Amino acid sequence: MENKEWIDIGDVAKKLQLRAESVLKDWFPNGKKLGNEFLVGSLNGESGQSLRINLDSGMWMDFATTTDKGGDLVSLYAAKEKITNPAAAKFLASEYGIRVK
Repeated sequence: MENKEWIDIGDVAKKLQLRAESVLKDWFPNGKKLGNEFLVGSLNGESGQSLRINLDSGMWMDFATTTDKGGDLVSLYAAKEKITNPAAAKFLASEYGIRVK
């Protein structure tokens, strides 16, 4: 049996949300802030406006595909890196010094 360490994805997402703009600038250097949204061309990170991330809620969607969407920054990172949400949460907690329950 595998030993899978449990992580509270929602807790990581909440704590990332507190610094959403700086985190998104790390992930998408070509992105820009417009009002309460962060705009990027796509999950690949090119400049543009198709991928929109709400800076208040973390909800995001790529309007070019409409299938790439999610409810928080953990799911965004998971989609960007093509990994699972738990793997993304574990990485992000470590990368950003987030203490989890």
